[in-house]
Amino acid sequence: MASDDDATIREGEDCVVDEGTGKGFDLVILIVFTKSIHKGHRPPQHRKCLQVSILIKKRYCKEQTNHVVPGKVLKLEPKFEEALAHQQVADNLKDRREGEEDFKVADNLKDRREGEEDFKVKTMEHMKIPLKDIKLVHFQRSKDDPEFLLKMAKRCFEKKIINEIIDSKFKKEFEKSGSSILDDETCPDSIKIYASIAYKCCNEKREDRPIIAEVVKELEKALKSHVNRVEAFRITLGDIRSATNDFRDKIEQGPAGEVYCGELHHAETEHMIHGTLGYLDPLYATTSSLTQESDVYSFGVILFEILSGRLANERIEIDQQQPLLEVPNVELQLNSASGTGNDNEPVAFLANWASKCFKNKKIEDIIFHAIKKEIDPMSLVIFSTIAYQCLMEQRTDRPTMTKVVEELEKALDCQDEWEWEQKLPTDYKEIIQMSKRPVASTIRKKDIHSLMSSGMLLHNEKWFSISMDGARNEMASAKTFSYGDVSSVKWKSLQKSRFPKVARIPDISNLNIEIKIKTQFLTPEMMYGAYLVFKFCDKRKVSSRPLYVNLKYMMAGETLSAYFAEWEVGTEWLKVKLFQFSSNNGSIDVEILLESLSQYYCGRGAIYIEGIEFQAIRSVDFEHNNELKDGTNSEGVLNTQLDMDWVEKMLYHYEKIIRRYGKNVHVANGIDNKEVIYRLLSEGIHIDKGEKFFSLSKAMKNCHMLTASSVIYNSLNLKFSKPPTGLRCRFAKVAKILSHQDFRIKCDIETQMLSSDTTYACFLVFKLSKKCRGLKCPVKTRDLVPHRKERTKIISFRYPSTVNLDKIKWIPKQREDGWMEVIVWETIFDNTHNDEYIPMDLKLTCFEGNMSGLIVYGIEFRPIA
Repeated sequence: MASDDDATIREGEDCVVDEGTGKGFDLVILIVFTKSIHKGHRPPQHRKCLQVSILIKKRYCKEQTNHVVPGKVLKLEPKFEEALAHQQVADNLKDRREGEEDFKVADNLKDRREGEEDFKVKTMEHMKIPLKDIKLVHFQRSKDDPEFLLKMAKRCFEKKIINEIIDSKFKKEFEKSGSSILDDETCPDSIKIYASIAYKCCNEKREDRPIIAEVVKELEKALKSHVNRVEAFRITLGDIRSATNDFRDKIEQGPAGEVYCGELHHAETEHMIHGTLGYLDPLYATTSSLTQESDVYSFGVILFEILSGRLANERIEIDQQQPLLEVPNVELQLNSASGTGNDNEPVAFLANWASKCFKNKKIEDIIFHAIKKEIDPMSLVIFSTIAYQCLMEQRTDRPTMTKVVEELEKALDCQDEWEWEQKLPTDYKEIIQMSKRPVASTIRKKDIHSLMSSGMLLHNEKWFSISMDGARNEMASAKTFSYGDVSSVKWKSLQKSRFPKVARIPDISNLNIEIKIKTQFLTPEMMYGAYLVFKFCDKRKVSSRPLYVNLKYMMAGETLSAYFAEWEVGTEWLKVKLFQFSSNNGSIDVEILLESLSQYYCGRGAIYIEGIEFQAIRSVDFEHNNELKDGTNSEGVLNTQLDMDWVEKMLYHYEKIIRRYGKNVHVANGIDNKEVIYRLLSEGIHIDKGEKFFSLSKAMKNCHMLTASSVIYNSLNLKFSKPPTGLRCRFAKVAKILSHQDFRIKCDIETQMLSSDTTYACFLVFKLSKKCRGLKCPVKTRDLVPHRKERTKIISFRYPSTVNLDKIKWIPKQREDGWMEVIVWETIFDNTHNDEYIPMDLKLTCFEGNMSGLIVYGIEFRPIA
């Protein structure tokens, strides 16, 4: 070789590289830089190829031998790589322009970074590189290189470190089965056999390689060794029962199942056995393995649990009858097959029973009785079919969970459609055909229900709708009415109306509208209310409170009044109830003559009439007076067995009240004297010079009554006189209300006259004189005391008609003494009241007319709860 300054490396030439360590090292390096250019269909001589090979062979070193590092190659310093890259570009340009067979490499190619002149490329065959400037850099060869994999595998086999080339996934699988792949001593035999035959196949000399028959034989041997090792770790059901003390050693009960602890002696390890009998894949007993298909099986059992309402297994005690025994197709198995503690205890497995019922087409036998009538037949078929497929014996026959989900979604969709159809009228298809607006044939049942809930306009000037509970509602348009003065009626189109046209009526004092219709779509055996639907032409303030309208009409030859109308939610339409009825067969003939509305409250403006609506109602919503509950025996005599403590308390609390009694009463001990006092208070006593009357109810609650003269605020509206004959009276005088529309009740209620923790009602005790022609309409009672809730109530001094009951808070009731009474006020008295008095200030006003003919006896405070 030449000196270091002029030394060059040529193809195939030997060279020793010293990195300055003073020691040689064993390294086999191969650097191949190849460039091939193919020019279409040029002949071989036109293919240009440049190869530079640097082979640095092993140098003998006394200190170290056999230190070849596989997979490591050396790389040229960057400046030489750049020079080679420039050379390649130059070659490409020449080939494209000239197409010559030979080319010359440009001389004196200077390095652009340092301007060195030592590096020169003269010809294709000779590339001269100064040896002193060569610096070799290590880089990792790709594992995808077949040559690298082969050499690495052979090296690992020779050094007995096969674990270094085994894929990590395989390592994990072996570790799960209890194997450890660290070296040849712990490596499984199957791996050793497999690696040995693979190594022989890679011998360099052909005569040293085995024939294919020998290869197959060794591979079969390796497979058999692997299978035998797996079989050694197989756990049978008998092993599990033995290890868990016949399933008695349960250590945990979780939502996923029962957890047992047991020691398997042949495996010399302790395993946690998870699972509950009835859910476990039957193939686990023979394969000792659980797969995704095993989960599918367990899920199938759960599906049948949902369908049947039973557990996966039911243990039947001796001499105990279980519902399962009454069901056909149920086969009982003894405990020896089930893992229970008693060998004579039979067990029924749901999976076996369900599979047999499905095969025999008797799936109805397994359905839980409470849901039999609530399942769509098509949904049942889809649900039970996919559940049965999950229980197939062979795992390959079981569906994937994706398929299970798809089928369950189909079953749910069918069930949803069926459930919505049950909420629809039985003749919903006929009703849809009568709709003025076309309905698509593919519409879902849920959408049909939504459409009918919001309402449908039909061809015969009717509006049909259903409530959420399925009750039918029907409405007839004002177009179906007959009008006395047809020329005065104008037809208008209004927004938020259910019909295209509504009737405008100019004079509400003389309606003269005749309604003759026959209902068609009502639900049989249902209570209905008939409502006139109208609105004012002028703007009105919408309120949640009923509006007094006093609609007069004739029905069945009788003149009636409907006092109040309610606002429809979110609209300006009003509904006034005309009558209520029971639809025996779904239809009824209606004949009504509308006469007038009250101009006093409705004004003199015009109204729009939309029609008459028949709406389902559940019950008549009105309040009856609460009946008083007694706390004594039927004779009303103090029982000697009554708590003596109460008697003592009674004497203490009522001593002051008794002292206000006009007569002298001696309060002394002794049961006889206490009974006398009790009888006296039960019958009642006049106090405060006869202005008040105090008594005890049978429930031992305080009651008291005040005279009319002491509570009616403005005496100018009154005329005092003696009580009418034939009535029992406690007071000498009563008050007659003169021709006024209202009167006022005002007083202070003594708290000592009330029982604690009791709800009291103030009853107005009255009588209507024979000459009374008014008070046929309701009366408004307003509480004038500030900061009280629900300050206005509607009462009546006459018993109202049925259509008005639900709008009137309190109605009159006949008393035993011959007087009438009606509640006008309520209060709750408890221990939080520290004041001596409770104020009461009420104003009673007639909606129409006056109160002439009303005779007021007084007011009485009695407990109602």
